Order: sequence, then C-alpha cells, then structure tokens
Amino acid sequence: MKNLSRQLNNDRGSIMLMTLLILSLMTILGLSASKTTLFEMQISTNQTAYKQNFYGAEAAIGEGMQILQDTDLENNAPVWVQPFGAGILTTGFGGTEVADVYTDAIWVANAQNAQAPPSLDPLPAVPPQIMSAYRGIAPGSSLDLGATRIHSYDVYGRDRQNNGLAIIKMAYRKAY
Repeated sequence: MKNLSRQLNNDRGSIMLMTLLILSLMTILGLSASKTTLFEMQISTNQTAYKQNFYGAEAAIGEGMQILQDTDLENNAPVWVQPFGAGILTTGFGGTEVADVYTDAIWVANAQNAQAPPSLDPLPAVPPQIMSAYRGIAPGSSLDLGATRIHSYDVYGRDRQNNGLAIIKMAYRKAY
C-alpha cells in the first residue's frame, strides 16, 4: 500500500507532459493561423486582379463608345462593328451569345485593341479589347422614312491580365 501511495504522489514528469501538450496546442493554432492568412492573401490577390481587368474592360468600352460617337457609322463604321449574327455572336461558336463572348476566336477575328489606361504601371502585355455588334434600328424609333432613326449597338470590352478575365457589355444608341 505504501508503494502505491508513493507512486501516486510522484508527479515529477507531469510538468514535462503539460509543457508538451501546451506546445502542441500552440503549434496547431499557429499553423491554422498561417493557413488562414495565406488564404486571405490569395483572395486579396484575386480581387485586385479582377478589379484591374474590370477597369481595363470598362475603359475599352468607354473608348469604343467615343469612337462610335465620333464616327460616321452610316458610311464608315469601324471594322470591329459587325452586324449581330453575321460573323460575331452567332450560335456557331459557343451556342449562345454569352458563350460566344467567352470564345477567344470571336475576339481574335472581330476585336480591336484599345488604348491601355495610362494609370496602369507596368503597361499590360495584352491590351484591353473592344468589339461591337450592330443590333439594328432601336424599337420606338420614328417610322418616317425621311427622319433620323436611332440605331442600337452592343459594345463589349474585354481585358485579360494576371490570369483573370473580365468582359463587360453595354448598350449604345446613336441617331443618324
């Protein structure tokens, strides 16, 4: 009995066991914190890349709309303005308009490079692109043959930087 009570009162190794347990717990907490930080950094990097692509595509659309505004579209439309369904945005590539817009072949065949926004440093290797589809005479235009009619366009901007992609579509109308 004395031998058993002596063994129960012998706690010389308990400090070492508690220290190892606390050290293991701190290691697990440190590893999970570093993993969370790494994940948050990836989210931040992706968000920055998306914003750069979005603003580049938006700048391309702005440039495209300015070109459409300054051009005589009736007699001298830019080459990147195509009739809807005749070469661009048909069901021939991806099956739908949305699928076609994400097809590189459409952009290679019908787009024009836009000016990169001057705020980008360094300048992108692949500049933003502009493409437009003529939709025809807008609903609600005058039916008078001699009157000016409102013509409708879809203007697309695309930017591909930092392993990301942003495509934006805006409607544009011009009377002529």
